[in-house]
Amino acid sequence: MAKFSKFPKQNVLLILILLLATTLRFFDYQNRFVLNQDQSRDAIISLYSIRNLKVPLLGPYSSAGPYNFGGAYYTLVILITLLFPFIAGPWIAFTVLSIICIYLFYKIGQNLVSKKLGIIMALIGAVSPSLVENSSDMLNTVAVFFAVTLNFYLLSLYLKKSKNIYLYFVGFSVGLANNFHFQSLGFGSILIAFLLINFKNIKQLCFNIILVATGFITSFLPNLIFDFLNNFSWSKSVLTYYLGGGVDKFYYPVRWLTDLRDFWPQLWGNTITGFPLFGYILISIYIITFIKPHKIISIKKFNLVLLLSLLTQVILMRYYKGVRSKEYLITFYAYFVFFTSFSLNYFSKNIFIKLVSIAIITIFALLSCYKVIRNNSQAQEILSLYRQINQPKVNLYSLNGSNQVNLPIFYLYYRQNNIDTKNGHKIATCRPNENIVCPDSKLIIANSQNYQIYDISSFTDEQLVDYYHFTPQNIYNWLYINYPNAKTF
Repeated sequence: MAKFSKFPKQNVLLILILLLATTLRFFDYQNRFVLNQDQSRDAIISLYSIRNLKVPLLGPYSSAGPYNFGGAYYTLVILITLLFPFIAGPWIAFTVLSIICIYLFYKIGQNLVSKKLGIIMALIGAVSPSLVENSSDMLNTVAVFFAVTLNFYLLSLYLKKSKNIYLYFVGFSVGLANNFHFQSLGFGSILIAFLLINFKNIKQLCFNIILVATGFITSFLPNLIFDFLNNFSWSKSVLTYYLGGGVDKFYYPVRWLTDLRDFWPQLWGNTITGFPLFGYILISIYIITFIKPHKIISIKKFNLVLLLSLLTQVILMRYYKGVRSKEYLITFYAYFVFFTSFSLNYFSKNIFIKLVSIAIITIFALLSCYKVIRNNSQAQEILSLYRQINQPKVNLYSLNGSNQVNLPIFYLYYRQNNIDTKNGHKIATCRPNENIVCPDSKLIIANSQNYQIYDISSFTDEQLVDYYHFTPQNIYNWLYINYPNAKTF
């Protein structure tokens, strides 16, 4: 008992916060993890790479244009597939990464100021409904949050210890975020802001630029190898899209007034509490807190770097002509966690006011989390179809199906080594609606609200000519769909 009494109270709070974060992220997990087409595709490609000693040099192909993202994403998924070698392993690994980010928030606050700020950051991150919602998903967009949080942690380490090796990893982490998804292009502004604010002379600035640039470039090594082998086709595809007007096809006009008055405050409020209008309160408190003098140099520099970076991205977002779906805004979540925590720690010296403010935000956030954790994905529907099929080995085809069912079903069988493209039981998928004609209903062997699975074992090769045949190699080759005849490993 005496030993426990000496245990720091902050450590007890941190453990409780991590337990809360874990509970919110894993509660009813079997109904929440997102077993859908993109997630299954990436799990299949990574599993195929492991089993066939392949090296994916590029990341997932973009739905917006004829280019792929960075290869570091598949490197990540391959590593976690090896570390978590079971069906839901990649999803659980992403959830674990989300919990690790909560611990990183704590370390950021501790490195910059104290454990108290770290506790506040960890709590705000733990109960953020946006972070809880994304934690059960496995997508390259979701991985962006981990890269941004890692970057903040490395920045805080450098400000605390001033070791040059941290600068290399600061650049590398920004490169990772861009690898995972190009929603992070504006995130590069954090490097410029940090380099300009944190240098004493030109010699040091040049040295820091070299370290940061080296780290950034290293993260794109797989893509650079692909470019070297393929006449720079990847770089050309990206430049053609962004400089050639490809993004214009998604354009919709946005006013400055709409952005500043509605979009950014409401995104902030929704991220932290799940209530968009709460953002106006949070941003007001931050402005009041920011203009107050702060004696600790590290928090001043860190706060200013993040603010300049965010303002730069506000400008870039204003002139960006692409879509603004919520999965493309994950880059900003860690900013909002820090700014909110910074405000709560510094806007008042009165401990009672601080505790009440933290409690109010936590309560509102938990109310939103309750809604989030009750939202079911299609995981149970897919698993039900999988059980209904009841075949030891299958050979999957599709005529009028959807990859929302094709790829998850394929992954479940492939994970168990039960895809047999020669002798497996032939099955086909269909997603019936008024515009689609499915095979004879007498052939149905599995049925759900949205999908149907058919037994087509009696079909001849002539009858299958219009069907797409799913094989592990076919799905892996989708990786290079934008680069026909590409040279790879």
